[in-house]
Amino acid sequence: MDLETGSAVVNSPSLAAGITACKEKLLEFFDKSTYDSEYYYFATVLDPRFKDTLFKANKGLTATLFSKEWVKDCAAAFRETCEIFYNHHSPVIDDPNQPSDLVQPVDVEELDEFTRAWKAQIPSASRSRRLSPPNSAAGEIAAYLSEEVTKQPPLVWWSQNAHRFPRLAAMARDFLSIPGTSVAVERVFNVGRDVISLRRQSLGAETVRMLMNYRAGMLLEKQIRRSNNP
Repeated sequence: MDLETGSAVVNSPSLAAGITACKEKLLEFFDKSTYDSEYYYFATVLDPRFKDTLFKANKGLTATLFSKEWVKDCAAAFRETCEIFYNHHSPVIDDPNQPSDLVQPVDVEELDEFTRAWKAQIPSASRSRRLSPPNSAAGEIAAYLSEEVTKQPPLVWWSQNAHRFPRLAAMARDFLSIPGTSVAVERVFNVGRDVISLRRQSLGAETVRMLMNYRAGMLLEKQIRRSNNP
């Protein structure tokens, strides 16, 4: 159900206005963050918990966020990047004598409310059979996307399936590490505002670096003491 059509929202003009404002702001920031880069698409597809399901939504806000042209261009860029930079990774062929595994679908009752709402917007498709990846990069991508999503963390899933999808596993190592590294950088910038204040805006670069390193060392010592003395 669309959030904007809920009974609580319909009966409250202020709540409806707030939701509309949040939606418009989300669209604004999403357009800015994805205009010059396909990396958000890459990282989402390489996450085995989502793959390309988020971009197949045919209703709701996600359908508004991801236009068909944008998804098509990102998918082409994803395939091209895999072929150009990761095609030297050779897949390990599964034993043909072993039966094909079936990926068990996730029990709907185990999903939280957000995940259930997200899955309700995705067109239903049968893609639970595990296929042996062919030699081409495009074939490996198709085989990966043909399987059902999982609840396993990406690091665990890729460590178990890297031999089946070596090109995509190498891509996952590169692109899934981007959000994690950027978060740490943002934290450093946020702390930097405490060091360089209105009263201390003439500090030299070396002084700022020493202060930041000293602060990081103090925090590390506190964490070590806490871990040693629970």
